[in-house]
Amino acid sequence: MIDSHAHVAAEQFDEDRDRVIARIKEAGIVWIEVGTTVEESRKALEFPHASVGVHPYDVAGISEEDWQ
Repeated sequence: MIDSHAHVAAEQFDEDRDRVIARIKEAGIVWIEVGTTVEESRKALEFPHASVGVHPYDVAGISEEDWQ
């Protein structure tokens, strides 16, 4: 099974992220970590499968450096 849209890197999982990931793997699920801001997208790249981008609500605050 593939979860095509997960946010395991979100701050609400800071306390138990390792346990959450272990449970996901035990269930045989592969997930795609999704970043919707520059910061979240950078964090998503730390996971085996990632989708990176910037949500339309956040595009106005993106710098040229962020796009690079």
